[in-house]
Amino acid sequence: MPRFRVVVGRLEIDFKRQMFFPGRATACARLLEVHQRKCVIGHGLFDGEGNCTAVLKAIMVSLNEETHRSMAFEPAVRAALEKFAASKDGLGS
Repeated sequence: MPRFRVVVGRLEIDFKRQMFFPGRATACARLLEVHQRKCVIGHGLFDGEGNCTAVLKAIMVSLNEETHRSMAFEPAVRAALEKFAASKDGLGS
């Protein structure tokens, strides 16, 4: 797969419930959507009992390293990202 770079374009965070220290936390992430110039990654944060404490949606923008402007994903990169987004387990299988 060709080299590519993405930057954070937007973050949306919803805090659902309080967490306490000391304690355990589990963070999960998954590629949700792929567009021409951006992709969307969903995140979840869970406490030690498995309760969802926060969700986050990150919009990542494809960046041209020379011009520092957004650019379309190369076809091979977009195809690989779409495979991950479409998979049941988020692992591209």
